[in-house]
Parts: sequence; C-alpha cells; structure tokens
Amino acid sequence: MAKKAKVFRPTAFSFPYLAVTLVFVIIPLILVLVYAVRGEDGGFTFNNFRLVFTEKETLRQLGQTIGIAALSTAICLLIAYPVAFILAS
Repeated sequence: MAKKAKVFRPTAFSFPYLAVTLVFVIIPLILVLVYAVRGEDGGFTFNNFRLVFTEKETLRQLGQTIGIAALSTAICLLIAYPVAFILAS
C-alpha cells in the first residue's frame, strides 16, 4: 500500500504573520479608535475630534507632523532609489 504524500499548504505560513499583525496592528488601532470616541463619562462623543480640529496650536502641530513625515519619506526615497538601482545592476 502506497503512502499518501504530504500536501504542502502555503497558507499555514500566513498564520503567524496574521497573529502578529492582529496583536501589534489591528488591536492597538481599534483601541485608539475606541479611546478617541469615548467621552469623560464613558459615552460616545466626537468632542476629542472637535478639539483637535478647532484649536490653532493643535492644527499647527498636526501640520508640522505631516510635513516632517512627508519630508522624511521624500529623503528616504531619494536615497533608496539610487541604492536599489546600483544593487540591481
């Protein structure tokens, strides 16, 4: 009687990745969203968003954060593309 060959299942390799993604990305993201819409009394509110988008200092800080992120992304791309081209050739 011939032995049955084991079937290779590549989906089995995705389970650890999914578990890590769930623990370190999805759950914290959900918690941040829950805390963002929770009021001081524990109820649902958009006051936190209202405060962020109506105060000038907070808007300035948000703009500065987005600007720094865009600048660092551009610098990384300017460095990475030539390096990738050199390594590929």
